[in-house]
Amino acid sequence: MSAGVFISFFETDNIDFTDNTYSNFGTTTFNSTPRSFSSFTEMAQENAYSRVPLGVHIEEDAIEGLRLGYEISNAINDLNLQGNSF
Repeated sequence: MSAGVFISFFETDNIDFTDNTYSNFGTTTFNSTPRSFSSFTEMAQENAYSRVPLGVHIEEDAIEGLRLGYEISNAINDLNLQGNSF
């Protein structure tokens, strides 16, 4: 879902970035090395397929998760959030 929102916000998918979220996390359970990506789509695909080798999900889950994520991000991107008062 976030990939589609980021693509819309930055108006491109071709952005190099590094995810340091779990670097030096403080616990050995979640500690990891930084992950570098050349696009938001690459990040989303790695995330979707990361659970397949573990046996937690099957490939169809990853495919459907990506489809649903982009469908949700399209709905979010279609919202007119400027000029609304809450």
